[in-house]
Amino acid sequence: MAQAPPDPPRRRRVRLWPDSLAGQTILVLLVGLTVSNVVALGLYSIDRLRLLETLGGRAVVARVVEATRLIETAESPRFERRLARTLSGGRLQVRIGPVPLVGEDRPQARGLGAFRTRILERALVAAFAEAPDRAVRVDVAPDSLDDGPGAPAPDARPWSGDGPPFPFFGRWRGGPDRADDAWDRHHPDMPFHHGLSRLMVGDPEETALAVSVGLRDGRWLNVVARVPRPQGFWTPGALASLGLMTAVTLALSIWAVRRATRPLRGVADAARRMGVDPRRDPLPETGSREVREVARAFNDMQTRLARLVDNRTRLLAAISHDLRTPITTLRLRAEFVEDAEERARMLATLDDMEAMVAATLAFARDDATTEAARPVDLSALVAALCEDLAETGRPVTFEDPAEAEAAPAAVVRGRPTALRRAVGNLVANACTYGGGAEVSVGTVALADGPGAAVVVCDRGPGIPDEHLARVTDPFYRVEGSRARSTGGIGLGLSIVQAVADAHGGRLVLRNRPGGGLEARLEIPSGGPGAEGRAGPV
Repeated sequence: MAQAPPDPPRRRRVRLWPDSLAGQTILVLLVGLTVSNVVALGLYSIDRLRLLETLGGRAVVARVVEATRLIETAESPRFERRLARTLSGGRLQVRIGPVPLVGEDRPQARGLGAFRTRILERALVAAFAEAPDRAVRVDVAPDSLDDGPGAPAPDARPWSGDGPPFPFFGRWRGGPDRADDAWDRHHPDMPFHHGLSRLMVGDPEETALAVSVGLRDGRWLNVVARVPRPQGFWTPGALASLGLMTAVTLALSIWAVRRATRPLRGVADAARRMGVDPRRDPLPETGSREVREVARAFNDMQTRLARLVDNRTRLLAAISHDLRTPITTLRLRAEFVEDAEERARMLATLDDMEAMVAATLAFARDDATTEAARPVDLSALVAALCEDLAETGRPVTFEDPAEAEAAPAAVVRGRPTALRRAVGNLVANACTYGGGAEVSVGTVALADGPGAAVVVCDRGPGIPDEHLARVTDPFYRVEGSRARSTGGIGLGLSIVQAVADAHGGRLVLRNRPGGGLEARLEIPSGGPGAEGRAGPV
């Protein structure tokens, strides 16, 4: 039977939306400011384009109108040619000829070319308002120069009017020299190559505007002017400016957001510490108004919670302490009962009550302890405890990996009395319900740093899975008869859980394969008040 192919590896999903409040705020600010900068830069570029087109068109209109009036008032053809040479120069060439450069049946320009020609043509018509019948034609040269010698380009436009085709609009292949030759072959009496054709196929960063104005005598004034081509939006300068603005905006946003959210991280840390010790110092009420209100509300909650815990502890201790007197009285009276069997049952019941009171007092005392935290060698503490229990006949074995493998000692900052009591409860439970305890101590890597773990294992029946989550609740027992012969009163694991919480650690219970229970007490090296949670077991 063929084996099924393995499942393909799952691709890790990229998280585009940040998880932290600071990251979300920075992303929203960055996207908003970038979009606003792009829109503002686009609007500025459009306005600048229109302004440059208007200014460039006005300059061309002024020179064309001036050339037309001067040539029409010239006294002789010789003087006309001299005027044309004088008016020509730089980016503008003026010629007089029998045919127009711009044909009457020329295709309509589109896009930016149509915008340019429309503005220029309207301006020229307005400038020649005294002669409304004067013919004015404007067009824009193509933007590309095709390679290859000989023939006109595929997009060449036909020449309108008398004379042969002229390669202005199609950009004659081979460059301006071939254009000059083509014109000279058909117009030897009017040399056109003195800069005009070169001007039409000149700098690609400029645009050639062709203007043909009809003169009074039927001839045409042909002008070719090159104006700077307005830069598009995505120019290197615009991109550099946008990148600089984005970088500055991002840096300022990160600084401002981190400064604004730093008190929130302090509130989160204080909330974790309060779960360990509700009597810690209150939060400083500084920062913005909202942060001060949050800190004030948190401090009020911490004060009320500490008061509630203290009142509960005092009430529990008082009740347990006051019960000792009637228990002692009943014990004395039971001694005078004549029936020996009845007297034994009464004394056994009183023993159970006294044990319950003692356990409750111990639980309340541990909950209200003020023992100072200090560095504790957990390996030495557990080894001494196991040795003491073994001397009393308890089936306890201890294994210290630090001795066998030269591993670092399991040193934590904690309360030694509370830790000894917690480990003692775990070992006692293993001996009572599992027939013996296998104890080991070692260093572990927790989610928020190094720590130590005490592991107590047995080979008893374990705990049903449906009870694992509740066995650390006070007075909760898996066996519901409440009889002393079948177990304690349900405070042993509750005390262990309270000690783990007070040290910023955790208690993990799980059934072992093959039977038995494993109790794992994890304590971070930072000890009481250590921030964060322990990592997975």
